[in-house]
Amino acid sequence: MSTFSNLEVRKISETEVEISAEVSAEQFASYRPSAVKKLSHEVSIDGFRKGHIPEAVLVGKVGESVVLHEMAEAALSDVYPEILREKALKAIGAPKITLTKLAHGNPLGFKAEVTLLPEVVLPNYKEIAKKIVAAPDEPILVTGEETENVLTDLRKNWGKTEAKDTRQETRDKRQGDEEKETETPLPELTDAFAGKIGGFKTVAELRAKIAENLKEEKIARQKEKKRVTLIDELLAKTPFPVPEMLEEAEKERMMAEFKGNITRMGVAPDEYFLKLKKTEAEMKKEWTETAQKKVRIQIILDEIGGKENLVPEEKEVQAEAERIMKAFPGADLARARAYVEGILSNEKVFAFLEGQGGNKTY
Repeated sequence: MSTFSNLEVRKISETEVEISAEVSAEQFASYRPSAVKKLSHEVSIDGFRKGHIPEAVLVGKVGESVVLHEMAEAALSDVYPEILREKALKAIGAPKITLTKLAHGNPLGFKAEVTLLPEVVLPNYKEIAKKIVAAPDEPILVTGEETENVLTDLRKNWGKTEAKDTRQETRDKRQGDEEKETETPLPELTDAFAGKIGGFKTVAELRAKIAENLKEEKIARQKEKKRVTLIDELLAKTPFPVPEMLEEAEKERMMAEFKGNITRMGVAPDEYFLKLKKTEAEMKKEWTETAQKKVRIQIILDEIGGKENLVPEEKEVQAEAERIMKAFPGADLARARAYVEGILSNEKVFAFLEGQGGNKTY
């Protein structure tokens, strides 16, 4: 039996509704003992132990209004989820609640503005994935020139490192002498050099490893290119509004990541904003389209994951979360787990979609 009456759900926007309802006077009154007990543990009154304050004394101290608000909070914590279940409302975030009736011996009346997840009608994502994933790939070739370019870069970087070490030794021996920079000669390409780079026995072995790495990079780029094509196709065929709450949350996440990157470069975010002659609010406004796209992508992936029951294994989540906590000891475990679950869930969805192309491997 429902614990509420006079329920109405009114649409405010494409992603918001207003719920109005009442809790009967009898039902509302049932929350008074627990509310009084809770407050008696929180309030200090001379001559009484916490948790053992008589109701009349407590009400005289804090006032009837405080007790009624505590009752309302407890009642709504039970009633609100019940309404969501009954009306099959997919609410996100905390509701904005306004009490419309609050008096001793009367029903509790309230209104709640609620943000909802948009209703998403997915296209035939299996067919879309099959078409895109099964499309012929461009041949993956690694040329000798590409391999030699990487070898040259390795030699340059290694030469600079050795030259820097040499200059440091010189500075240690000759304090105050002016350091003269020269063009650093490339180390000779020998088996000995290959051994220094990564324990390779021969230059030929080093070349083979470079070619292998280049091929893997090209395969990864080809795979990512198809994923982008797949996402763009799903976005084009899955229109729905983006809740402002999720858009703003994504902008906050993007800003936190942006500030973190700037800080790691040794620049204070405030100084960077001054150089750009922009405020955080202006930058967030510029990110609107990108933020909305990111939110839409995640909602689509979540919908597919839910329909196909694609859930990462607990041991995978735990292992990756522990790795993050070791790398960042000050990180919040709950947030680390949520981050890992999101990444692994998305990867499972992509793997499922890519499997529609005949279990094609890259």
